[in-house]
Amino acid sequence: MAGNNATGQSRMNIEQQHKADKTGFLAAFFIVVSVAALIYFQQASILAIALLTAILIPVFYLLFVNKSVLLQVTMLLVPLSLKITSESTGASVAAPSEFLISLIVLFTIPVLMFGNRIDRKILMHPITLLLFADTAWMIFTAVTSEMPDVSFKRVIMRIIFITGYYFIFAHLFKDKKILSRPHLLYAIGLVPAIFYIWYSHAEYNFDPRTAFDITRPFYPEHTSYAAAIAFVIPFVTIFLFNAKIFTANKTRRNWLIVLLVILYAAEFLAYSRAAIISLGIVVVLYGMIRLFKVKLWHLLSMMFVATVFIFSFSGQLLEWARTNDAVSNDGNISNHYKSVTNITRDASNLERLNRWICAYRMFEERPLTGFGPGTYQFQYAEFQTIDNTTTISTTKGDRGNAHSEYLSSLSEMGIIGLFSFVGLTLYTIYLGLTLYYARTDKQIRCIVLATILGLFTFFFHGFFNAFLDQDKMTALVFPALAILVAIDVYHKNQSDTTDQVAA
Repeated sequence: MAGNNATGQSRMNIEQQHKADKTGFLAAFFIVVSVAALIYFQQASILAIALLTAILIPVFYLLFVNKSVLLQVTMLLVPLSLKITSESTGASVAAPSEFLISLIVLFTIPVLMFGNRIDRKILMHPITLLLFADTAWMIFTAVTSEMPDVSFKRVIMRIIFITGYYFIFAHLFKDKKILSRPHLLYAIGLVPAIFYIWYSHAEYNFDPRTAFDITRPFYPEHTSYAAAIAFVIPFVTIFLFNAKIFTANKTRRNWLIVLLVILYAAEFLAYSRAAIISLGIVVVLYGMIRLFKVKLWHLLSMMFVATVFIFSFSGQLLEWARTNDAVSNDGNISNHYKSVTNITRDASNLERLNRWICAYRMFEERPLTGFGPGTYQFQYAEFQTIDNTTTISTTKGDRGNAHSEYLSSLSEMGIIGLFSFVGLTLYTIYLGLTLYYARTDKQIRCIVLATILGLFTFFFHGFFNAFLDQDKMTALVFPALAILVAIDVYHKNQSDTTDQVAA
């Protein structure tokens, strides 16, 4: 009798869960459709207000019933979010993604803290501690900042992003089924943005000279757009070639093929040299991981050898670079990609060098604390010299940052800020490689490999661009870190199968 009661209770729980899942799906679907309509009818203010009001109903429903679904919907909507700026205050927010993630954090953290649901293993994990240390130093440098208002805004957003995209996701990833979803949802969300960008770009015959800001209003410029695409390509590729492992049927595999073709075409038409190179490096890294079981110290050794080679033959390399007269803005696609080594005539390359030099000069003036988080673009102008300025240089603080994650940290948060970012980078690579070689579960190995490769595109981009201050990139980086932490904490070798992973 007791057994029958237990069975009946179990069936009832399953039915209630299915009902909740269906309701959550309908609420998520309504949010996505409403946001799509809001973007399409953005000029109609009355309709926009009505849609925003309507969106709040399913949003608050999911906040109380199924925050996991709402967080996944947020990932889907990040690529489609638009930057809205207040004319009176100058403050800007990406809607609806930053609005949604802020609500999720506001409603979830009290439950975790006061409900005693924070997993100590997550809280004390080395990556969490590194993020805590980096954030603590960020707060300190905001106090000493040249522009405290700018710096504390950056600190607040960083805390929200880490809490929502890293901390909450790390707890949700205890459910193995969710591990593969965030980046795939982001990739799917990219598709309508890509089609819109292609439609706009087609009016200019896909001329590379128009690529810089054709990605608006979804992405501020083409490099961040291309970096986001590069980040998700390894996920979609590995999921496709291991579709059976993820129990994907033929229809889903076909859709993955379509998605991957769209992403590769979009990557090429974004005309971002760094993104293309990052994918090439990821292919090499993939080969080294699969064939040679490369470790972190191997990668560091190769970087050291490459650095010694560059310094040893710097004269010859500079002379060779001077012979390259290809420029990136003449409308010729071939010249656009060849111009990557042109450091004498290409304005884009010269401006990047100008920003790097300014960042280093800022570090020399304030080596310990830097000028404060988020202040580079407002402070670097006075460190420019006539010798280094280019035709696209500005003194208005309106054209981006230091074009380097590493130098941004150095100039804005000093030497400790740089060490903090580099330490997080190196430990992440170490953890990812260690987990891939140690785990035997096929799904887990695929997810870890995709995560390593996706993160590596970001770490490589970090030498040439700085995107961690943008919600479009934080929504990729922090969930990826959470994946590695969750696998390290929750997903040990639960399966002893040793079948070969196809990718």
